[in-house]
Amino acid sequence: RLFRAFLSRTATDAMKALFSSAASSLVTDLCKLHGDCKGLQESSNSGLDDVLEEIAKTEEVLIMHGFTALSECQPLLSLLSSDKAGCQQLVRGLHNQLIILFLAFVELCHAYVGNDPAEARNLDPSLPLVPRAAVEEMKQVGELEWSGLFALALVRIGRHLEVKAINKVWGVAKDFFSSAESANFELVPNPAVLKATRSAAQAVITHYAMMSGQRLAHFFRNSVQSRNWMTVREPQEPRKVVEMVLREVHAFDAQ
Repeated sequence: RLFRAFLSRTATDAMKALFSSAASSLVTDLCKLHGDCKGLQESSNSGLDDVLEEIAKTEEVLIMHGFTALSECQPLLSLLSSDKAGCQQLVRGLHNQLIILFLAFVELCHAYVGNDPAEARNLDPSLPLVPRAAVEEMKQVGELEWSGLFALALVRIGRHLEVKAINKVWGVAKDFFSSAESANFELVPNPAVLKATRSAAQAVITHYAMMSGQRLAHFFRNSVQSRNWMTVREPQEPRKVVEMVLREVHAFDAQ
């Protein structure tokens, strides 16, 4: 009995370590994407196809982090094969680790727009009470410079996770751990995680719209404040600021 408890504890600790590494890698890769987006935005030789290619690469890598953690956890089930209760506990823990992994993306989105990373948990009490992951890596997210292109990339990735990837990863988990009796009803996507992912993407696109609007307002404010309207002649044609604002709007549209 003591030996079974030891094996169960060892398997659980190993699983937590594997998913902790996956969550840290997820945050690190998204921070790298931020740098790539900035570089592409500043480059005169890059276009929309280059941006979409980088986003697609990052999406693939993020999903692979989940697949890799699941693959490396699969032998742990064999370790506990003779312990039915231990197998059930491992599957239940695996379900929680998948939640923690995807909530790392949710927290990153909130951190990037200046919210508390735990904002999602405050907004939806139905989210499972699980520990936070990649806490140290998350600190650097709040220090990242604002990039509208990266914000849109997060929205796109969030939408892909919500619609397809999260369900796919949980489906793979069910296949990998199908020998455990509890896998069929334990390893199903948590609806609150899907909702939190959608809300995080919405928070980013809302902040993007606000930041873009503030930038346009800045042009108009400077244009108004830079003239002495008591002495200036009546304008006969649109001012330069109109051209600048239209150029910015076209740039937003291109993103």
